[in-house]
Amino acid sequence: MRKATCSSRTAGAAFAHRRGGSRRGVLLLIVLSLLAMFALIGLTFVILTNHARRSAETAGRAEQYAKGPEDKAEMALMQCVRGTNNPASVLRNHSLLEDLYGYDPTVPFFTVNGFAPVTTGGQLVNVTITPGLTATLGNRLSVVGRVLTFTTGLARGKSTRVVGCVNDTMIQIVGVPDVAVNDQFVLNGVAFSGTGFGYIGNTAAAAGDPLLTADLIDPISGLSFPRALAPNLANLASGYVNDAVIGGANEDYDAADYQNMLLGLQLSTATTIGGINYPTGTTPIPSLHRPELVYYWFNQLLTNTPG
Repeated sequence: MRKATCSSRTAGAAFAHRRGGSRRGVLLLIVLSLLAMFALIGLTFVILTNHARRSAETAGRAEQYAKGPEDKAEMALMQCVRGTNNPASVLRNHSLLEDLYGYDPTVPFFTVNGFAPVTTGGQLVNVTITPGLTATLGNRLSVVGRVLTFTTGLARGKSTRVVGCVNDTMIQIVGVPDVAVNDQFVLNGVAFSGTGFGYIGNTAAAAGDPLLTADLIDPISGLSFPRALAPNLANLASGYVNDAVIGGANEDYDAADYQNMLLGLQLSTATTIGGINYPTGTTPIPSLHRPELVYYWFNQLLTNTPG
């Protein structure tokens, strides 16, 4: 009887031991499962955040694109034709329109106060304006022949020509559609009315004396520079970024010189220049190529006395 009781207790203890080991195995599996789940959650979070970051970067670049060759060619053409407000551009103050009309930053904007057709169909129109021409231009008759460009309203960007001056506050223009009261416009300068870069304005100079000898002083370095020999002052005078030029770019002649950097010289016949024979069609002076000017500035800057 005692043997049976001992055997029963031994079997119970063994069973209890097996049950305890099974519970510990189950707990270990649960812990490992939780760790695996947390690892998957962390991995999922990393993947989702990386995907969101890439999506945000892609969306940020959606409006960005590199300029193609067509865009760059158009930019260069527009700088040649109309000019640029970039002070570092080699074409600054040397565009074709600046060579024709010059540049005057003081030209005011005029406002249309009224208009009335002069001829049937509105081919010619009288336009009443403010301010008065005499107060702004000095000579009101100088407005005749100028090109007028609207800057506001439905006619914005449209140009026409002034064909008459009725009085100080009324001009006659070639009709333009969509012009309305309160529209504003600006006048181009008088064509070929400048003297060239560097004009000193000395009316007392003797006949034959050079007049394009004006100097400009760099406000930072204090050095002076001959304006006529400085195609772009921003490259020489670091403190000079003004658009206005002394004398104006719209001189009344055109030649391949320092005043007309876009012009080149192509020979129509065989020519000898400086002892060098150039055949027909040769271009001894290309556009924007003035080696003698480079030589001058190289030697002047070596001595640090350009003025």
